[in-house]
Amino acid sequence: HLHQTVLELPSSVATPGAADPDAFADSERAALARHLNWALASDEHASASLPIDPSCSAFFGAVANGIVLSKYALRVDSTALDERALNLPGERGQLLGREDMLQNQSLCLNAATAIGCGVPGLTPQQMVDAPPSGQQRALQLVWNMVRSALLNPIQASKNPEIHGMLLAGEDPASLARYRPEKVLQRWVNHHI
Repeated sequence: HLHQTVLELPSSVATPGAADPDAFADSERAALARHLNWALASDEHASASLPIDPSCSAFFGAVANGIVLSKYALRVDSTALDERALNLPGERGQLLGREDMLQNQSLCLNAATAIGCGVPGLTPQQMVDAPPSGQQRALQLVWNMVRSALLNPIQASKNPEIHGMLLAGEDPASLARYRPEKVLQRWVNHHI
């Protein structure tokens, strides 16, 4: 059979931190930090917090003001929030006050929820203060947004060449119903 499945993904792709609240390893946090550094390298407002050192305290300190993750949410979906609503440091580099950071985090968490990346139970206070109980949820939020940014472009409607992977007798509309992970799985198997 030509289209033998070589790669099998679970019915729901594993999500770091989903089963175990302490599941994010240092290497995963470092990878998320490197991705944020790369994705926001040219953003003038996020640059004050970049590059993010992947060490625990530095990572959470860099995202505490809400600017970095709000800017990343805008990369995932440019309509996720109104950038003009963000509180930004003054021209002389004054740091944001706690209320400004909490407002930014509220904007970020609302935007993340609107684009399907929200994390239940994560509060703006946890994002600003980064208590151990909120760190894993904060990493889950970053992971959800990174996953969405990387997989959202994988859609049959955006990539007509995906229709070349149709199996005999399969309806082209069926590919449009697949989640990006399934389309990616089909693409890998198609090329093996």
